[in-house]
Amino acid sequence: MSSLAWMPIYTGDVLAETASLSTDEFGAYILLLFAYWQAGDLPQDDVRLARIARLDLERWQSARPSIESLFGPGWTNAGLDGLRNNAADKRERKIAAGRKGAASRWGNGKGNAVANGTRIGSANGKGNAEPIATSTITSSPAYEGKTLTHAYTHAREAIPLVKTELDAGQWLSDQGLFPGDECFGHCIDKMLRGELDWSDIDEITA
Repeated sequence: MSSLAWMPIYTGDVLAETASLSTDEFGAYILLLFAYWQAGDLPQDDVRLARIARLDLERWQSARPSIESLFGPGWTNAGLDGLRNNAADKRERKIAAGRKGAASRWGNGKGNAVANGTRIGSANGKGNAEPIATSTITSSPAYEGKTLTHAYTHAREAIPLVKTELDAGQWLSDQGLFPGDECFGHCIDKMLRGELDWSDIDEITA
C-alpha cells in the first residue's frame, strides 16, 4: 500500500491508552504509530526502532516494555491496519471518480484545447488561433528534485512541468482531484506557473 497523506488521531483513545507512559515513552509511541501508518509495519530490531523513536539505544530499551504492550505481536497494530485500509479505499475511490470526471469534462481533449487556443490567440491579437490539443508535459531540472519525502522510506515523484490546462487537469485527475472541486482550478493555475506543491493536493484529497 502506498503512503497516505494524513492519519486520523482519536485523542481520547490515545490519552486513555497512554496514561501510564512517561513523556519519553509517549513521544516514542506516537512516532512509532506515525512510522507504522506510513509503511504498514515496523522493523523488528531495536536499533531501527530506537532510531524511529528518536531515543538512544539505552533509553529505548528502557522504554520498550511499556510501549510494546500497546502493540500486537511483531509490532503490529490492528486498529491502524483498519484505518489504513479505509483511508486507502477512500483515496482509490476519489482517484477513480476524478478520472471519470476528467473523461466526462474533456472527452478527447478538444473542449479545453479550444478554450486555450482562443485565449492565446486573443493575447497575440489573432482572433482565430488554432486550438492547442497536443500533450506538452515535459520534465524540468527545477522540478525533478521537487519531492515530498515522508518520515519513513517513501518519496513522491516530482510534479511535472506542463504548458496547457488540459495537461494539468489530466495529471491532477490522476492524483484523485475532482474537476468539480472548489480548488481544482486554483491547482491548475499554480501548476501552470510551476508553483504547485504536493501539500496543495493533500489538502484536497485528504
